[in-house]
Amino acid sequence: PPPLLHTTDGDWRRFAGSAPPLGVVDGQEFPAQRVALAGGALYLYTDGLSEARDGLQEEYGEARVMASVLNHLGQPYDRLVSN
Repeated sequence: PPPLLHTTDGDWRRFAGSAPPLGVVDGQEFPAQRVALAGGALYLYTDGLSEARDGLQEEYGEARVMASVLNHLGQPYDRLVSN
């Protein structure tokens, strides 16, 4: 999934672009983007998180990833990862 940027004014920005997963194609080149964070936070995660399924076979989804991030704003990043 594309990285998510949570800006200091509370908005979310999704980065455009699509490429094969890392390590699938030998020698694959990936486009670069530059972004000024200016106090925002950049979240990188794998599709293993957003596509994880619960007991009802429902995907966790990007909306729940963002909600989890919002629930842990201001806390150390290791706490977000462990929760």
